[in-house]
Amino acid sequence: MKLFITGANGSIGSELCKLSHSKNIYNKVFIRRNSQCNHNYYQEKVVLNDISDVNENEFKNIDVLVHLAAVGVDQSKYYEPKDVFNFNVFKSTELILKAINSGIKKFIIIGSCTEYGKTADMLKENISVMDTLLPTSIYSASKAAFSSSCIGLAYSYGVSIYILRPFNVYGETEASSRLYTSLINKAECGEDFHITQGDQIKDFSSYSETAQRIFDEILIINESKDRTIKIKNLGSGNQISVYEFAKKVWLEKSAKGKIIKGALPYRKNEPMKCIPDLKLIFEDIV
Repeated sequence: MKLFITGANGSIGSELCKLSHSKNIYNKVFIRRNSQCNHNYYQEKVVLNDISDVNENEFKNIDVLVHLAAVGVDQSKYYEPKDVFNFNVFKSTELILKAINSGIKKFIIIGSCTEYGKTADMLKENISVMDTLLPTSIYSASKAAFSSSCIGLAYSYGVSIYILRPFNVYGETEASSRLYTSLINKAECGEDFHITQGDQIKDFSSYSETAQRIFDEILIINESKDRTIKIKNLGSGNQISVYEFAKKVWLEKSAKGKIIKGALPYRKNEPMKCIPDLKLIFEDIV
């Protein structure tokens, strides 16, 4: 099996490359020219100015394209909406079409739990892949739009596309503004950690755990003889409040400071419960 991986320099991508490399699976990774790859877990590297510069020849002999690359993941930063949609929807769709034209029939698309958006607050049950996508940010709207694009491509061209939506992924390589990294930084400095009331209920998974779940799906799609569209949530199956998660990390790091509960307001449009239904999976032969 040979993989072409975009977003190989990101937190999940790095773990996925490390995992597949350990299994002696051929990786060909895409890296933007203005960035540096933070690992050596690949057999071949494609370095170009932009993902739109990838040509069809780069997909020769590739069995599965794994698309993780995205713009706007760190939502603490401002991105021009047109840039987010241009990359996450138009350029990403163009990439999939080039791969289809080159003969690739199998695709793994990494979506986001944020695609569900407002739906998370409206449901009494856990979020299933059959629930309505009501994104509340430019980034999540672009990911939802790309999911729809991929569904259309699968049915139109008769290719297998798995859309995987990880829930609440964390790790030390994430952006410094995110919860887990912020906790680690404050713990190491011996400072207090200011948090909201922390009543949000989430399903947390590490980057390595998420990479393993993606890798499992890569094995499935590679071995499958059917042309299938699959939409699946990825998570641990465990529920925990943000405050309890923070306390757990705080204790693990033997932090000297205190967690100051209620010191910060909740983020705008943040759902108070974001738990995936892991049993319901959409699958259809295309």
